[in-house]
Amino acid sequence: PTRLLEGKDQTLTIGGVEIQLLFTGHAHSDTNFAVFVPAERVLWVADMNLVKTYPPFGGPDHYAHGYMAALDRLASLDFDVYLPSHFGTGNKKDFTESKEHYEFHRTLAREALAKIGPPGDKKSLGAHFDYIYPRAKERYGDWRGFDDQALQFLIRQESGELLGY
Repeated sequence: PTRLLEGKDQTLTIGGVEIQLLFTGHAHSDTNFAVFVPAERVLWVADMNLVKTYPPFGGPDHYAHGYMAALDRLASLDFDVYLPSHFGTGNKKDFTESKEHYEFHRTLAREALAKIGPPGDKKSLGAHFDYIYPRAKERYGDWRGFDDQALQFLIRQESGELLGY
C-alpha cells in the first residue's frame, strides 16, 4: 500500500495481519515511526534504544523529553520480541534495560551539574568525568561499545541537560 505518513499513528491490515505504525515524533526525529504487530507481539523501532549497546557517536540526535515520552509509550506495549534497527535483537526486558540506561545517564548528568556546576575549565570537566564515568562503568561497563562510545554518550547527555534538550 502507498500511504503518506503525516505524523500520526496508522494501522494497516495486510493478509489479515494488523500492523500498527506508531508515530514517535519529537524524539529521534519528527518523522520517526515504530512498527508493532500485536498478534505476533513484535516491536520494531528505528534508531532508538539498542540492546545492551552504547549508541555510536554519543547517540542519535534527539529531543530528550520527546524521546523519553516515546520510550514510555513503547514500553507500555505488550511485546516479547524487540527489533531495534541496529545491533541485534532482544525482548521486552532488553528494551526496558536500554530505556533505564538512558534514564540513568540523564540522572547522572543532572546530579553532576547540581553538585559541580557547569564545566567551565579543565578541572571542572575532570570533576564531571570523575563523577559520571565510574558510576556508568560499574553498571554498564560490560555493554557493547562501552570502551569506545561511553565518553561521547556521557558528554551528549550532559550537554543535553545543560541546553534543555
